[in-house]
Amino acid sequence: MTSERQKAATPPSANISAAFSVQLWSEHDGVLVGAGLRILQRPLDNLAWTISGDFGLTRVDTRLGEVTVGTASAMAGMALAVPLDAFHLYAGPGGRVGFARMEGEPSDPTQDRGERFFAPWGGPVWFARAEASVTPAFLIAMDLEAGLVTLPAKALGDEEVLVALDGVWVSGALAFAFAF
Repeated sequence: MTSERQKAATPPSANISAAFSVQLWSEHDGVLVGAGLRILQRPLDNLAWTISGDFGLTRVDTRLGEVTVGTASAMAGMALAVPLDAFHLYAGPGGRVGFARMEGEPSDPTQDRGERFFAPWGGPVWFARAEASVTPAFLIAMDLEAGLVTLPAKALGDEEVLVALDGVWVSGALAFAFAF
């Protein structure tokens, strides 16, 4: 027979969440603000898989003007699941791939409009998630992710890199999840 304490510590077998996020990149000063959706499923007591889709937007000031950066990406990963009394913790490796849209706006009004382009980006990630059950069907979660870009996207101006989705990135998100 399962005790009430064991029931409270057992995470739901699956959930879907919506999140508000921020992303910081080592290769530019902009903070991407965005949102995302995540599905997390726990087929075994201590193992979970997850997939997510995210987007983010920012404007970065450069020597030649501003560059607007928008990203859309997807992540897939596996995680160890650790149930605690009030929380459920997940951590593990994954991979993220996506597309960036970059558009330049020159600071000199005599210049033509800046270029606009799309470029792929991606790399391996390590993610962690802490969930707290509000009710059996509703959870609040914090997601953290750190990655290393192995496929960079770069905006160039006068043969120099103005903005790059390159190097290391870190993101954090506040998520609201529904268990099923």
